[in-house]
Amino acid sequence: MTAERERWLETAISIGERIVRGAVWDGPRCTWMVRIPDRIPGVRRAHSTPASGTLYQGAPGIALFLTELYRCTRETRFLRAAEGGLQHSLELSASAPPWSFGFHAGLVGLAYAFYRFGMISERPESFSTAEALLTPLVGNAERDQGIDVIGGAAGAIPALLVMRDHLRDELTLELARGLGERLLNRARRGCSGWSWGGVASAVQDLTGLAHGASGGAYALLELYNVTGEVRYRYAAEQAFTYERQFYDAAEGNWPDFRYIELSEYLSFGQVAALRARLREGDPLPPYHKTFMHAWCHGAPGIGLARLRAYELLDTQQYADEATAAVETTLRGIGDRPDNYSLCHGYLGNCETLILGAGILGRPELQSAAEHRADQGRAEFETVGRPWSCGTLGTVSDPSLLVGEAGIGYFFLRLSDSSTPCILFLTSERRATDKEYQPRHIAVLRRAYAEEHFGNTIRVIERLQPETFDALTAADVLPGDSEILRIREAIRAHVSTDRERAELFADAFAVEDCRFRLAAETKDLTQEVLEMIKRPSSTEVSWEASRFVLADHVKLVRTRCDWTDWLTREMSSPPAPARVPVITAVYRHDGFVHSRRLSSWTALVLEAVTTPRTNAEIVARLKAEVDVSDEYVSTAVLEQLQAAYAVGLIRCEVTPEPASVLVAAVEDVPPGNA
Repeated sequence: MTAERERWLETAISIGERIVRGAVWDGPRCTWMVRIPDRIPGVRRAHSTPASGTLYQGAPGIALFLTELYRCTRETRFLRAAEGGLQHSLELSASAPPWSFGFHAGLVGLAYAFYRFGMISERPESFSTAEALLTPLVGNAERDQGIDVIGGAAGAIPALLVMRDHLRDELTLELARGLGERLLNRARRGCSGWSWGGVASAVQDLTGLAHGASGGAYALLELYNVTGEVRYRYAAEQAFTYERQFYDAAEGNWPDFRYIELSEYLSFGQVAALRARLREGDPLPPYHKTFMHAWCHGAPGIGLARLRAYELLDTQQYADEATAAVETTLRGIGDRPDNYSLCHGYLGNCETLILGAGILGRPELQSAAEHRADQGRAEFETVGRPWSCGTLGTVSDPSLLVGEAGIGYFFLRLSDSSTPCILFLTSERRATDKEYQPRHIAVLRRAYAEEHFGNTIRVIERLQPETFDALTAADVLPGDSEILRIREAIRAHVSTDRERAELFADAFAVEDCRFRLAAETKDLTQEVLEMIKRPSSTEVSWEASRFVLADHVKLVRTRCDWTDWLTREMSSPPAPARVPVITAVYRHDGFVHSRRLSSWTALVLEAVTTPRTNAEIVARLKAEVDVSDEYVSTAVLEQLQAAYAVGLIRCEVTPEPASVLVAAVEDVPPGNA
């Protein structure tokens, strides 16, 4: 071992000894005190609390560092403390639900800590413990709400694939595949690539590794690497396409779409306080685009995903994007350090430089990472100062992702490169390559296209079956959105075929409206804020208020009933009869949907395309339909209440609550309105 590597190992040992001394023992179990934020909006302070049972800031993460330190030193005091932390964590895990799939914040991470402990201590019973932790998760993939690298499928999949070495393959691979399907099913297959929601305080689905599209792409690439199934690769590349549109060349970075002011209320359970603020006419400050430079958000984490994509797929575009991310990361570590944590500090960023040095063939990146680590050692460890950590106020903390265990772990990585990168686990290539052939791409592209333009595709195929293959075969340049290209091809076809132009345009109207509404959606939080602010059904004066169609709802009138026509079996179908249909196109939970409306619902929603009171709507409909006045009045009120309950309409005027309480309509899917 070189003198330099010895110094790095000595630094890790010094940190490890301090962590061992700080352990709080209870019989054979131990834990540590960590610093977590107070859950009070607007209050930026932290308090000490016993470590949780997760890798991120809990006892398993600290135990994992001590286990790896034992591997390098064979000092039993480190192994003893690691075992004590794992036993404490195992006790805490009894209360974890069977859908706690997180790697950094769930049972998969704890299983991984036992897996490494078993390998390093040569105690095979630890593998049995890891399997026992994973077994209750089998069959529960559809209940995974975390989805991302920190708390869900995207972090669990790479770890599960790594653990195949010593755990039952049918357990780990089954779980990984199930979570892969969860990622595929939960993806928003948008008009400009695929992404994942779940963060109500995000103005767009997030970019980045820990919580954004790069995290999903990373997990799916690892599944492709192990299984050879091209659909995983296709989905990963669609996630990269989503992020690509947001790259800011001036910043050399991708934006952080978290709306912090809204997050402060939602994260701390203060929705009532936010509602009161909004109703008093005190809006939240507008979102301003910001950029982070960290593993969790920004170029360093995104760079890791692009480096892996280049390594596995050998596509120059990923090398170019990785290089841009690495250059931004390199510039960032030259600043005066804020903190040295793995999650959002400089040593986490250095992991991108280390990986980039090998994959891009740039040894100077390794040197830059080592230099930054040495600067930190000189500033803190050498002079006995507590390390600047990723906690509030950068106060010292013993944990893995935000504290000194992670800092020590990084120095172990410098000393011994065989130490796994805990921020970016990867597996050996196992599968025989299945060529990513044009026929594979065509099938996957067709399925993607049908999600956006399925009815239009089927109409064209019925009326001109020889033409549509050319539409889906349109060349897509690297980085382009396939859906944008296919839409352009469909629009060109609709406008140039004079004989059927009117029919094609009519068939395309609903799906084109869906596309435009999705493309125009730039801020998902406005819908959240509107739903928080609006009065409940019991607060609305149904007679005095005026109602208007919500901004995220569009009504589309078509001349033909295309759904009915497409369901008929006809060898040579005639053009459909003219049967006017009104369809509501609306955004709900970040997705854009369409639903054919019943005649009464259509009449009411058309009536509120401009603000109207209940009485004005009733008067309008009485003039249009031949039914009793009493029926019209009752039907209009029922439709207003149902549409309001699911957010299709809003109150333009909010007077005092009605004196007569109106029964609230239960929330139902918008299509039932």
